[in-house]
Order: sequence, then C-alpha cells, then structure tokens
Amino acid sequence: MYVRMGDLREARRVSYEMPERNEVSWSAMIARCSQSGYPEEAVVLFRRMIENRLVPNVSCLASILSALASLKGLLVGMSVHAHILKGGLEKDAFISSSLIDLYCKCGKTEMGAWRLA
Repeated sequence: MYVRMGDLREARRVSYEMPERNEVSWSAMIARCSQSGYPEEAVVLFRRMIENRLVPNVSCLASILSALASLKGLLVGMSVHAHILKGGLEKDAFISSSLIDLYCKCGKTEMGAWRLA
C-alpha cells in the first residue's frame, strides 16, 4: 500500500518490522517497487531475498524481470533467466512475456524472438 502511494520509506519500515518475512511478503514488495517506478529498489530487495535463501515464485520472477527491463539490466536479467531455466519455469506465460520484454528493451530482439517460436 505505501509503495503504491509513493512512500517507499514507510513501506520499507513496515516490511522490516514484520515478524517473519516469507516469499509472499518479499514478492509483494518487489512487485510494488517494480510497478511503482522503483526498479533499483526492486533489484536490491530481490538480492536480499536470495541472500535469505528464499525461493522466488513466478510472480516475483516476472516482477524482477520487468524491473531489470526498465533498467536495461541485461547481464543480471540473463542470470535470472538461467535460474528460470534451471527451475523449469520458462514456459510460464508471465515469465515468457517478461523475458521477451527484457531482451527487447535491452536491444537483443533476437534473444526475445526465440521465445515466440
């Protein structure tokens, strides 16, 4: 709610005060940051989530790919893509469209185009 209203500081405070943060709470924060124009913050949160040994769900992966697309973060995006391939999630519609968006926005349309085949 706070991120949607543009109050990233308050959203962080509420998140940090949660007694237990799980995949859902992390994913919600990452998605909101990505959708609200804070892609850098989404990437920072995603890295923290991974450092805490939590496994991102499909929604979280699509959100981080969207954030990386807006940042033109090709190398990190390719690393996330490798994680997706390892997990066998590449056929998910949300992930596929996010991968196409990432590669196209990074000027690698040929890499995005193979997703359509």
